Amino acid sequence: MKKTIILSSLFLIASTLLISCKKSSTSSIVGTWKVTGEKITGVDSTTTPVTVTTQDTTFTTITSPLVITFNADGTLSAISSGSAPQSGTYFYGQGKFALTTNGSSDPEIFSYTLSGNTFTLIQTESDPGNSSETVDIIFTKE
Repeated sequence: MKKTIILSSLFLIASTLLISCKKSSTSSIVGTWKVTGEKITGVDSTTTPVTVTTQDTTFTTITSPLVITFNADGTLSAISSGSAPQSGTYFYGQGKFALTTNGSSDPEIFSYTLSGNTFTLIQTESDPGNSSETVDIIFTKE
């Protein structure tokens, strides 16, 4: 009898731990996300001293900003005011986010962060003149 109670208790604890682990790992990109902000940081290393500029923009005045729905099967759909709806595929992991829209053969690669209801795509572009610009596009889960 004691052995049955112990085995039942162990099974209950193991089940609870497995369910808890699954819940924490489901904090994923799947769902509908709306662009709520943008941060642009520019670095011009051709100047002395190096110039760094930052501009934060909140899209509260835009009535219909970009909205992307990421599906569990790796597909996406995007809607933005004044543009035709887009669809495509995505993949993310190890700090990189790959996004391919239909009609494009090459994915666009971003760095990203995902924390709770905030998802940020980060793209840095450099030019041959040693200037660079980092754009953070901030999404909030709807």
